[in-house]
Amino acid sequence: MMNINFEQGRLYVDNIKFCFYEVTNGSKNLPTGRITVEARYSHAHSKTLPFVDSVGWVGASSDCAIVLGKVLGRNSPIPDANAVQRLVAAIEAADEAGLAVIAEFKHG
Repeated sequence: MMNINFEQGRLYVDNIKFCFYEVTNGSKNLPTGRITVEARYSHAHSKTLPFVDSVGWVGASSDCAIVLGKVLGRNSPIPDANAVQRLVAAIEAADEAGLAVIAEFKHG
């Protein structure tokens, strides 16, 4: 199983810091527990992006539920398409290996 943890603005993949994140689009009430993640084609974005059930798309634009960035700006991560594509690649590799990909949001 591959674990993606969202914890206080930092995203970890299998307990290794991957990048920063920001929740957008009023998605401040994130679910608790373990949630399925998959790489899925988004017609709205015209590319494959991570999709978190009950939350939405993960990407590098503000129309995604979660925006990823490698560098923090003044108040939030600077969106980074490379971070998104690296996460897609990791999810696809886990899927090809037959591993479930699970996200967990840690509040507090």
